[in-house]
Amino acid sequence: MKIPILLYSGEKTNANFSYYSGLGMALYDHSFILIEGKKKILIVSKMNEKLAVETFKFGRVFVYLDLKKDLEKLLKKRKIGIDGRNLNVKIYEFLKKISKPIDISKELSKIRAEKKEIEIEKIRGAVKETKEIIHSIDLKKCKTEKDVEKELLKETLERGLEVAFKPIVSTSKNTSFPHYVPSNVKLKDIILIDYGVKYMGYCGDISRCFILGNGPWKKDYELVKQVQLEIIDEIPNCNFGNELAEFTAKLYKKYGLGEEKHSLGHGIGLEVHEFPSFGIKSRDELKNSVFTVEPGIYRKNWGVRIEDCIYFDGKKVRVL
Repeated sequence: MKIPILLYSGEKTNANFSYYSGLGMALYDHSFILIEGKKKILIVSKMNEKLAVETFKFGRVFVYLDLKKDLEKLLKKRKIGIDGRNLNVKIYEFLKKISKPIDISKELSKIRAEKKEIEIEKIRGAVKETKEIIHSIDLKKCKTEKDVEKELLKETLERGLEVAFKPIVSTSKNTSFPHYVPSNVKLKDIILIDYGVKYMGYCGDISRCFILGNGPWKKDYELVKQVQLEIIDEIPNCNFGNELAEFTAKLYKKYGLGEEKHSLGHGIGLEVHEFPSFGIKSRDELKNSVFTVEPGIYRKNWGVRIEDCIYFDGKKVRVL
């Protein structure tokens, strides 16, 4: 970036602050990181001074006493790049008075889309843990969707992990809703679980279906498996998100699946939803990114979805 970058960490830290500061997902509440080329200044309150001094090894720690005056001296009314997606209105209005903020959140996120090997291994760890947790659940001992949700969360805590997002657990007719919230409905016919945990700050995201009884959903399950395999096989022929989206739309038409209810997938990393995106106009590059492939069929009385995390190095595809 040609201009200085100022990133903010509030009540909850955000992925861009974590990534560009080098601090991971540790929470430095009400702190800023000022980045000018290779120079970094971590700006913290007196409360966070000890933590910052002990952990920040990538530049200088600056402890503010009067945030407005101290930041004004550092920024000097200059143009600065900000992560507008993770700034509340109050902080943004404050920055407008002491600088000339320019929202570069999209550019910051696109840079993060290209994953380093160490990031890929962390996502692989998150995927591995997520799969093990999902398949560790004894569905015979669970009576309702809520029972399955509780078991997923219990197993996550016992492994010392964090959730990446709240579990989606649905059964029977409820599987026809892609983002359903689990309730006390009794399990029957088919169970859909969509879940992910964090491993060393990075997220996993996996969807699996479990067939409990005979019905037309079994045929749809096999069809979704076939569609997912065909999408994955096509990835090496695609450079951008829209190309894979167009291929997927043709597959849905070929198999008579109707209109897609959601995108074929999404980037994943420090956040569950990152770049690349897969809209029909997306020119997000796929090379060196990690993303999900999650085709689904949603009928009136049931639905099926299978989701896996993929790494594409530009030539070869790896299912993590």
